[in-house]
Amino acid sequence: MRINGKWLLCDDGVVRPVIRGELLAGDGCWKAVEFLVDIGADRTVLNTDILSKLGLPLLEAEEDLSVLGRDITDLFAVIIDRPGNVVCLLSQRHRYTIIQD
Repeated sequence: MRINGKWLLCDDGVVRPVIRGELLAGDGCWKAVEFLVDIGADRTVLNTDILSKLGLPLLEAEEDLSVLGRDITDLFAVIIDRPGNVVCLLSQRHRYTIIQD
């Protein structure tokens, strides 16, 4: 399995690695979500905008990107390569090789 992401220019002018996924809403429909790939985050976190779209209970929080944490990324090989313009999650039959030019 290969899930491709991208480098996203955010409102604050910083370029961040993101992966697009889908979450099941309270009404049974799937909703598209962009997640910041953060290999240092212990858990995946949803922002309040996404929670309201999903029809789930809200907590007080600042508006920001949702975060894809290690509870999910530990299931994949995570590639975040800014010079190569790659954001990617790999598992199952996909692998990567590092070579020296």
